[in-house]
Amino acid sequence: MKYRSLGKTGLQVSEVGMGTWQLAGKPWGWDAPDENESMKALYRFVELGGNFIDTAWVYG
Repeated sequence: MKYRSLGKTGLQVSEVGMGTWQLAGKPWGWDAPDENESMKALYRFVELGGNFIDTAWVYG
């Protein structure tokens, strides 16, 4: 995984991010996700070195 500096914060974030809108399910137009599959995807992303996860309060 490659990383980049996040502004002047001193933090290194992965160049590849993971969006989580689809994990919110029906309230936001997606089929209800399988919680186990969602967690497996998140854990795998982290195992591969990802640390930039896009979230928002509206996702549920």
